Amino acid sequence: MTLAVKEYVAELDGKRVSIGGYVVPLDFESTSIKEFLLVPFVGACIHVPPPPANQIVYVKSETGIDVKGLFDPVWVTGTMKTMVAFTGLA
Repeated sequence: MTLAVKEYVAELDGKRVSIGGYVVPLDFESTSIKEFLLVPFVGACIHVPPPPANQIVYVKSETGIDVKGLFDPVWVTGTMKTMVAFTGLA
C-alpha cells in the first residue's frame, strides 16, 4: 500500500512548536506514553474515520509523558520534523 501525502508545511521543519490535540497511544507502560499520534479530535482511532494524514503528528518522547485520560486534550512542545512516517500501527 502506498500513501501519497501532498500537503505539509515545510517551513515548520526544524522549528520548535506547540500543538494541541488528543493522544492515540502507540507505545506505553501504564500511564507513561513514549510514542503516540497527536490528532485534532478525541476518539480518532480505528473506530471512526481518521483525520487526514496532514493533520496527524507522530510524537516520540525519550522519557515518556504521563497522560491521565485519552479524552483529555494535551499540548505537545518540541522540534517539528516535516516528513511522512509510518509505524507498525499507523
